[in-house]
Amino acid sequence: MFGIEDIFKEPKQWGFRGDPFLWNELKHEVIEIGGFDSTEDFMLFIKRRFNEHINLRLFSEEGDLISENFPQQESIFIQKFAHGGMSSGYICLKWWVNYLLPLMREQYIEGSKLK
Repeated sequence: MFGIEDIFKEPKQWGFRGDPFLWNELKHEVIEIGGFDSTEDFMLFIKRRFNEHINLRLFSEEGDLISENFPQQESIFIQKFAHGGMSSGYICLKWWVNYLLPLMREQYIEGSKLK
């Protein structure tokens, strides 16, 4: 049976301390929405919500990375994800773009094969 736990298996490593809090926030939002018609619909939802959480338009409405909006800094601070520690509240943008979002996509595809 395909479930949310299939999509949101936590990675072995995070970029910064705020990353798992964003991961869990996205997980809960996916739970609220329910199902998606396709991998593309799922990823479009994730990227739109990611934009909103980081308060930066990193992805277009179509889900494409907007390279000129990709900041030179590696991270961005999000107050609601600050829960203590040296990099608390920081989201590692490069880690999300290069690893975590592709991981979510891959896990969605793998999970949907279990339907």
